[in-house]
Amino acid sequence: SIITDSYKNPFVHYINSMTNASAGNENAIAEAQVGNPYFEKIRVPNPIADFVFDQIRNNQSVILTGNAGDGKTTIAEEVCRRFGAPVHKLKKKIEINEGRIVVIKDMSEFSRSERIAILQEAIGKSSRVFLIVSNTGALLECGSEVSVAQKEKSELSSMLLEAMSADEPTEIYDGRVLLVNIGRLDSIDIAC
Repeated sequence: SIITDSYKNPFVHYINSMTNASAGNENAIAEAQVGNPYFEKIRVPNPIADFVFDQIRNNQSVILTGNAGDGKTTIAEEVCRRFGAPVHKLKKKIEINEGRIVVIKDMSEFSRSERIAILQEAIGKSSRVFLIVSNTGALLECGSEVSVAQKEKSELSSMLLEAMSADEPTEIYDGRVLLVNIGRLDSIDIAC
C-alpha cells in the first residue's frame, strides 16, 4: 500500500509529517524543522529574511506578524543563522552579539505583562535591537498597552491595525519599530 511504501523512504515520511491533517505531524511547525537534515532539501530562501536581516543590522527593530504557517518562525531562524547564532532548537528568547540583538520567537509564549515589557523595551531608548515574531492577536492585545508619548490606547490600536493591513513594511510607534505582515506581502515567487 502507499502508506507502508512511504515509510520505506524516510524523505517521503518526512514530507508526510509536514501536514497538519493527521496525528503524524511532527514537522508541521517550524520549530521541528530546525536541525532536520531533510529541511535543507526543501528550504527556499525567502527575500523577506534578507530584508529583515538588513533592517536589524542597521539597528531597526522589526516585528514580523502574519497568519499561522506564513513562515514567520522560519524567517526568524534564517535571520539568527545569518548573524551566526547557533540555532539547533529555537528558544523563546534568543540573544545574539552579547545580547545586543534580541529575537523573540513567538510572543504568544510569554505572559501578557512580559509581552508588554518586551514591546516597551523595543520601542524605548534601549541599546538593543529586536526581532519580534507575533501573531496578530497577541500583538493587538498588548500593543496598545505600551507607553508612547501621549498617545491614547485607541490611537495605538488604530495604528497597529493600519500597519497590519498594509501591503508593505510599515513604521509604527513613531518609527521605532518596523512592522512586517508577511501575510500581506507578495509571496508568489517564493511559492513557485
